[in-house]
Order: sequence, then C-alpha cells, then structure tokens
Amino acid sequence: MFCCKRSIMSLDEGITSEVNASIISEISPDSAYVTTKFIAIIPKKPHSSSSASSKAVFDDDGDLVRDCNEDEIEFVIKHKLSTDLRGVGYQVWRGALLMSDYIIANIGNGFTKKSVLEIGAGTGLASIALSHFCSDDSYIYATDLPELVDLLKDNLDSNNSKNIEVFPLDLKDTKDNAAFQEIDIVIGADVIYDNDVTDGVINFLQMILHKTTKKSVEFIFTIDKRYIFTIDDMETVAPSYEYFIAKLTDLDPEEAWNMNREEIPAEQIHQTFCYERSPDLCLILIKSTKKVCLKN
Repeated sequence: MFCCKRSIMSLDEGITSEVNASIISEISPDSAYVTTKFIAIIPKKPHSSSSASSKAVFDDDGDLVRDCNEDEIEFVIKHKLSTDLRGVGYQVWRGALLMSDYIIANIGNGFTKKSVLEIGAGTGLASIALSHFCSDDSYIYATDLPELVDLLKDNLDSNNSKNIEVFPLDLKDTKDNAAFQEIDIVIGADVIYDNDVTDGVINFLQMILHKTTKKSVEFIFTIDKRYIFTIDDMETVAPSYEYFIAKLTDLDPEEAWNMNREEIPAEQIHQTFCYERSPDLCLILIKSTKKVCLKN
C-alpha cells in the first residue's frame, strides 16, 4: 500500500500549496527545502485519459487501493512548503500532479515523437514524467524563471531524466529561441493564477504560433479554478481562470489557425498519483492547426 495520510507541518506565514496537507516529507540537507517521494501507480496497460473508470479508489485510512496489475514508480522531489507569491514555483501544486497524470495516461499517443516545452516547470514533476515515459521518442524543454533553474536541474538529475534541456524563461520578458520554431506541444501546470503572468503566457503562445515551422501545435494547461466570493460581483467567481479563457480569444489575432479548445475535468483523467483532487481542477487542451492558403 502507498500511504497518503495527512501529516502535521509547521509552516511559516505565506502561500502554501494544498498538496502539502497530504504528504509526508523529509528535511533536505539544504534546510530551506524538504524532499518528498511522489509515487505513481501505473497500470501495466495504460488507461485512456477519457476512461470512465479513471477515478482512484482509497480505503478508510486514505491508502490507495492497489491492483496486482500495476507498477509503482517513485519520483523524488525537492521543494518548499511555503513561499511568497513570487516563489510559488518552489512548491508542488495539484496542477503538476494532474498534468503528470495526463502525460502518463497518454504515453502511447499524445506525446510520441514530439518536441515538448514546459513553461513554469517549477520543481519539474511534469517534465520528469515526460522524460521518464516519453523521452525515447520525444525531446523535452523544461523552463522557468532564472532563480528556479537550479532547483529544476537538481530534481531532473536526481530522477535520472534524459532527453531534456533546461533553460530560463521569463514569460514577462521572453527572448527568442531557435527551439521555439520546432515545438509540437507547450504544457503549463498551474501557471494560471495571476493576470500579469497570464498575459505573458498568451504573448508567448502567440509567438510560438508566429515562429513555428509546424502545421499543428498543441497547448495543454492544468488549472485549479479556485473560486472566491466577491462583494463587487456579489457572486462566486474564478477570476484567474475566467481571465485566461477570455484572453484565449486573442491567441490568433491574424486568424491563421483553426483552434479547437476542450476542457477536460480532472475526474476524466486516470489518477496515478495519490493526492486530493479538487472538483474545480481541470485540463484545457487547445489544438491549433494552420489554415491552408489556397492560391488563385
């Protein structure tokens, strides 16, 4: 059995990921960090991401109910338990776990022979999953702010990641890179939480569409909608999610692409990691196909 029981932690004041309430961590040799073992329970025959029976089953003690037809794979992640808003990339968020679930559920089709770029990779969990399950046929770029690159590299190295390149990328100040021309898939796990960052994400995706040599590009985002009640609106809203969805209308100002957007609830994606899923956790899949220009 893999134990996912709640542990008691003393946290400094700041922003704390919901994941931290249900993990057992060890203090890292660098006391600013902890180290957590995230265990993926992998079916020997991977589930379809849209499988109706994809919901994980837990017993009364919170343990994941195992199947004899499963493998167990361990990911060791160094991270922080609490940070300020600027440092949220040092934590592990539910969106990264959902993205990793989606990657594992689509091992055989969605990522085969693709160049994949992760923006806001943070501690690197999703990129590690990509490297572990898809790197024989794919090449991965893991990116985040310059100050997060060392942590990202440490986690990739400690999990024996391969076919992966790390470089700094500030979405608010993006510089051109030759790699952007060859990207097939851009992923972002829980990077939609601040409108300025969202503006940077949209500008970056626009640049990908403008620079790419590909005829099709996919954008995949996991989002925790985080509903709040506001006095101004007198209703419950998910401001960061709603702002992102509204900004997607600006993604293709030249109307050079056919855009197909799908929202997939978390419950429709097979769960391989042990964590509590929010009902507001979802995955946004955007498939972009270049329009054919007919010559006269």
